[in-house]
Amino acid sequence: MEEKLKRLKEEAELVGLHIKINNTKGMRVNTSNMQKFRLEETKIKEVGSFVYLRSEVWCQKAEEERTM
Repeated sequence: MEEKLKRLKEEAELVGLHIKINNTKGMRVNTSNMQKFRLEETKIKEVGSFVYLRSEVWCQKAEEERTM
C-alpha cells in the first residue's frame, strides 16, 4: 500500500498537485489487504466514511456499525 501511495504522490507532483499528508485520510473498499496507510513514514488515518460533493459515502463495515 505504501508503494502505491508513493507512486500516486510522484505522479501528482508531475502535474503540479501536492498531497497534504496531515489532511489525508484513507478508506478500505472491497479489499482484504490490511496494511496500514503510510506515506513518507507518516501514518494516514483510516476512516469508515467521508463527504464527497456534499454526499456522505460509507464503506459497508461503517454502514453496519452505524445501524447497530
